Amino acid sequence: MDFGALIEFYKELACNNDKVWFDANKARYKALRADFDSFAERTIAKMAELDPDLKGLTVANCTYRIYRDIRFSPDKTPYKTFIGLWMPKGGKKGPYAGYYLHIQPHDNTYFMGGGSYMLAKPLLNSVREDIMCNPAEFAARIKAAKGFELDWESALKKQPSDWPASGEYASYFRLKDFFVMKRIDAAYLCDADFEKRLVADFSRCVPFVRGLNRAISYALEQEE
Repeated sequence: MDFGALIEFYKELACNNDKVWFDANKARYKALRADFDSFAERTIAKMAELDPDLKGLTVANCTYRIYRDIRFSPDKTPYKTFIGLWMPKGGKKGPYAGYYLHIQPHDNTYFMGGGSYMLAKPLLNSVREDIMCNPAEFAARIKAAKGFELDWESALKKQPSDWPASGEYASYFRLKDFFVMKRIDAAYLCDADFEKRLVADFSRCVPFVRGLNRAISYALEQEE
């Protein structure tokens, strides 16, 4: 996979986000996308060896179209200026935690990580209950993701009611999303050993992701 070429394409797309330019470069995009999908397939297979919950996932389960849904958006630019690989248990349409790679060249936004975003209330409560029952274990899973940091961007400003307001681990209850993130750069993607390094880095997130999915699975089972 030539990530340098992929990065250059998305930089150009961000400056020419219209159908005329895209149509003129569509063959170029299709070739890059085919290479990216092959990379995704290899990565999914390698990650499934580390996290059995990913077994059976396909590229279609873990990637997205380049076309934006502009029906209800004031931004009418037709194409996404980023590409990502999202590998959650059960695939992208499900509620489970997973592993994510984000490539957004035009503003130099590159990151990877593991976890979950925008959990439904019952699933969020289940994760919080798991933290309350096993706070040291939750902290240990974060620590195991060496080189990654817990994302606090969407955390509540105030402590939510009905959850412990004091103690060593109380701040975790302010989290609405549970994601450990590592900032990367274009050099990381273009390194000759990138795929090997990517899987090695993702491997550190496995305990965190599997712990979240344990709590999410418990909540879903209670709903049945």
